Amino acid sequence: MLAHYSGSIESTAFVCGVFYERFQPGGLTRARIGTRSGFGNEGDYIIDVANMSAQAPAYDMHNQPSVTICMTSAANVARFVTRAIEMPRWPAELRMSAERLTVQQLLLLVKHLKSTFFRVLR
Repeated sequence: MLAHYSGSIESTAFVCGVFYERFQPGGLTRARIGTRSGFGNEGDYIIDVANMSAQAPAYDMHNQPSVTICMTSAANVARFVTRAIEMPRWPAELRMSAERLTVQQLLLLVKHLKSTFFRVLR
């Protein structure tokens, strides 16, 4: 539809990966993001940190844990979009990510942080 109106309005697609906020207690809903998406609650996407379970596409077709995920924060996306408004021309896509890591690395990081957090509480 945007291509149809390209003579009247300039547009771009912002590609930002997965929000860090998705994995916070309360998920994206706590940050008031994606409240109507059906996937905004804690544990709705890849990792359920509270219950330490995951359903993640971590392995590629060669059974190697090389599938990557791009992560960024909602605040960084907001800053990026705000700066993009000042660009004289927009490409078809503007991509951003704060960190690129394998899904396996993300799972191990969550496990480490969760165990460290509980050790501190004891």
